[in-house]
Amino acid sequence: MMGDIICGPLYLFYSSEKNGLQNRILYHLLIEAIKVRNTSAIHLFCGHNRNLRESINFDMLLKIIKRAEIDKSDAFNRIHFFYAFTQPQTTNTIEKISEILTNESQITVVTVQNIEHLFSKPPTISKATQEFYKKKAYDLINLCREAGTPIVASAPLSNHGRPIPVPEGGISLTQLAGVSLYFSNLRSGGATAYIHNHYDKNRIGLRIDLNATELKKTRQKKPWKRTSEWETRHSSITRT
Repeated sequence: MMGDIICGPLYLFYSSEKNGLQNRILYHLLIEAIKVRNTSAIHLFCGHNRNLRESINFDMLLKIIKRAEIDKSDAFNRIHFFYAFTQPQTTNTIEKISEILTNESQITVVTVQNIEHLFSKPPTISKATQEFYKKKAYDLINLCREAGTPIVASAPLSNHGRPIPVPEGGISLTQLAGVSLYFSNLRSGGATAYIHNHYDKNRIGLRIDLNATELKKTRQKKPWKRTSEWETRHSSITRT
């Protein structure tokens, strides 16, 4: 999976908040990124200062680490975890991530959980504060681009958009994402992923099995046709 992710665009995974597929797959990618020895990664959790109970799902991470046959102590030592709930936290976090990207050449990926919090804030928050968070998101993406490190983020599904729904975070996040993957459950127990707004419109779909000890991919035999204004492809994903 990491082999298909390059530095430059923001990769955005989004799905229903109820099934949490976007974060589950983000965690899989995070752990796969540190499977090579002497590599590290950065994981940023974006929250809301009115809901401080939000957190990284460490139980899920531990299951993925165990399945990947990586020592959990070694894995957590090589992942830099950050939280950003307030303006000061966000500023300090971006500065620390900048230092790490500058000083550590072995960073393989930066993952951002719930990136929509940097784009969509309650109406009670001033426009200046909203612009502050958006600027920090742009700063983070530029930092990763300059360091040559891929950046992948997750967000929940919104109630807008047809035929394929769009993520929370509004038009600013949608336009910023170079590659967007929308995940939805299937009645059969699996899930479907649609890749749209991809810079390479000739790419074909991927089939990913999350139940395997490693993420296994098989190319679909033919590209998927354009649906409405979206460029989409299909991949099947088995639930963990």
